[in-house]
Amino acid sequence: MPSGPLAFKETDVARALRAASKAGGAFHLRIERRTGDILILPGPGVSEQGAAASPAGDPTDDDLDQELAEWEAQQRG
Repeated sequence: MPSGPLAFKETDVARALRAASKAGGAFHLRIERRTGDILILPGPGVSEQGAAASPAGDPTDDDLDQELAEWEAQQRG
């Protein structure tokens, strides 16, 4: 019976991050739990909320903040 993907250690992740930072440029790290791969991808990553990271001062942020404030006001009554 085949076993699952091999687990990697914190040192494996640290080694991958050091190598990417030496290469320079913006990158993000993604760990594929299904396959057990450590992926280092170029460009900005995904935020904790699951949305693509956007540059500071993005007008979309203002719209979302306003929408959130309206929703919170409705919830309070």
